[in-house]
Amino acid sequence: MAVTSFKRKKYKATEITELSRRFKEVAEVFDEDPKQVMAHYQARYIAEKQKQVFDEMIAEKRKKLAERQQREQQASHSDNGSELAQ
Repeated sequence: MAVTSFKRKKYKATEITELSRRFKEVAEVFDEDPKQVMAHYQARYIAEKQKQVFDEMIAEKRKKLAERQQREQQASHSDNGSELAQ
């Protein structure tokens, strides 16, 4: 089961440092705790990834079920054909 992901920009270390600095400044301007803000987004990220994996597992299960039903249906049709031939 492959987990799909979209292309993300790869940030350089200096860009990450600058983003972190600006993030802290903005959070403080809005009188928010940067750690609380980050925890919120980390929890959302985890939930999103769990949902993505769950959705892919469900799709795989449905695919296997459909394949199994198709095999059973084909086996049933071939059994009926052999009974008629006798």
